[in-house]
Parts: sequence; C-alpha cells; structure tokens
Amino acid sequence: MVSLLALPVQTKIDDIMKEVPRPASGLPINALPGWERVPLCNKLPMLDTPTNEIIFSRGKMGLWKPAEFVLYDPNCYFVKLTYDSLHDPHLKDFYSRSANFERIKEIGRVTDEKDVICTLREFNDYRRYLRRLQLDAINEKVQQIEAEKRDRYLIKMAEDVAQKQREQLRNIVGRTKSDILKAKEKRERERREKALQMTNNLTRNIARIEALKQWKKQVLKEKSKMHNLEIRDRLNRAREAEKLRIIALKKKMNMREMQLKKFLKNHFDEIKDMKLVKALAYWQKRLEFRAWKSEQNAQIRRKARLLREECVEKHKQLMQAKWDRIQMQIAQKSIEHQQKDLMDKLTHELQMKLLKRV
Repeated sequence: MVSLLALPVQTKIDDIMKEVPRPASGLPINALPGWERVPLCNKLPMLDTPTNEIIFSRGKMGLWKPAEFVLYDPNCYFVKLTYDSLHDPHLKDFYSRSANFERIKEIGRVTDEKDVICTLREFNDYRRYLRRLQLDAINEKVQQIEAEKRDRYLIKMAEDVAQKQREQLRNIVGRTKSDILKAKEKRERERREKALQMTNNLTRNIARIEALKQWKKQVLKEKSKMHNLEIRDRLNRAREAEKLRIIALKKKMNMREMQLKKFLKNHFDEIKDMKLVKALAYWQKRLEFRAWKSEQNAQIRRKARLLREECVEKHKQLMQAKWDRIQMQIAQKSIEHQQKDLMDKLTHELQMKLLKRV
C-alpha cells in the first residue's frame, strides 16, 4: 500500500507527454544502459571512462536544424548554444575535403562516421535545447487539444441553439393569431420591464461603482500616506543603523590599526633582535675564524721556514760536494799537466842526446 501511495499521480500532461515522441538524439554514442530513462531536464553524470568509450555528439557534420524563434525566451536564458563551425551547413564542403577532414579527425573533433564530438557540458546544454523543443511540442499538443475541445463545445452550443429555434418554430406554427399577439405583447412588456430593471440596476451599479471608487481613492490615499510614513521611518532607521555601523566600523578599524601597529612594532623589534643576535654570532664566528686562520698561517710559515732551512742546508751540502769534486778535478788536471810537461821535457832531452850521438 505504501509503495502504491509513493507512485506519482498520472495527470493529463503525462498522457500528452507519452503521445509526443521524445527526440532520438538525446543520448550519446555508446550510451550506458539506463540512460534512455533519464529525462531531458536532468544532466548526464560525469564518469571516469577510457578515451572515446562514450562519445558525446550533437549530430552529423554540417547538419544543424535551427529552432524557431520563441517569444517566452527571446534572450536565450533557458538554453545557450554556442556556435560551432562544424555544424554550419555552409562549411560542410570545406570540412568534407580529405585533408581538412583528416586534420579535424586527428585532433578528435569528429568520428569516422562524421559525428561531431562535443564536451559533456555542451551535450547537457543540447539536451536542454531538446527539452525545450519537447516542451514546445507538448504545448502545441495541449493547445491543439484545447482548440478541439473549444470547437466541440461551440458545435454543441450551435446544435442546442438550432434545436431550440426548431422547437420555437414548431410552437409558433401551432399557435393562433390571438395567441401570437398575446405572446408578442407579453414579450414586449417583459422587454420593457427588463429594460427598466436593467436601467435601475445600471444606476445602482454606477452609484455603487462611484462610491467604491471614492472609497478606493481614500483607501489608496491612506495607504500612500502610511506607506510614505513607513518609508520615512524605515529610511530614518536605516540612516541610524548605517551611522551606528559606520561608528562601529571606524572603532573596529582603529582597533585593528592599533593592533597592527603594535604587531608590526613587536615584529620589527623581534627582527632587530634576531638581526643583532645573528650579527653577534656572525662576528664571533669571524673572530674565531680569524684566530684559527692566523694560527694556520703561523704554522704554515713555521713549516715553510723549516723547509726552507732544510732546503738551504741540503743545497749547501750539494754545493760543497760539488765544490770539493771540482777542486779534486782541478788538482787532478794540474797533476796530469805537470806529468805531461815532465814527459815532454824528458822526451825533448832524449831526442837532443840522440841527435848529438848521430
């Protein structure tokens, strides 16, 4: 029972909607099962699917049927469709060329069957456009039904009037001349009484309308006066509230400005203290580095002096050894020269003796 009560009540509009065919292009290519039951007024969901698994297309390339102008939405607030040159029938031949078609297919704008690919947002806007066309068709169907009902009512009324006239003619034919005169006098008397009654009613209605106009005028004047007083009172309250708001805002701004100044002062003081601490630490490091550097330089100079003295001593020893070697060579050469001179002298004397003997 509860499930039956939860079902929506079927109205005449629902029956008319069943008679009006739904647009067939309201579903994407390779649509999921169940999407055909989603109304056109609802958006299709965004799903995380592989590329080109669900293709959203509003139609073939160069095939676009423009809708008729609607009076209830001249500024297109209900549906906003952006211009797409691929749907333009005047550019169909241009995009149908092989090079252009291959290019737009390469960038993913059309399929092999020349279906123009669009985004989910554009497709949902297109569904709203189809919904508007469906509503226009439903409205046209309702107007047609109302027109047919009105025509049937007018035809029935005309038939009733014709039936009454036929009955009156039959009654008139069956009457005598005196009955006709009496009926005519009676109708004339009733007409005069009715005219007099209508005149009296019209006079009373005019007087009542004039009184009603005066009363409405007085009521409107009182309402206008009360409205003006209410507006004046509302404006005064608004001015007072605005004045209080401005005063509170100024106080709040002054307080925030003082808090900001205090915060900035404390912040800058902290920055100065931090800079001073950093500067002192940096200076201490510089002093320690300078002392360490001086000690390193002193050690390097001591090592260099010792190394230089060692090198000088080695050089002296080498020079002394070389000098001693040179002195020995000089002494040896001197001995060799002396021996050579002695041998030359002995050889000369021997030669002289041999010459004398000869």
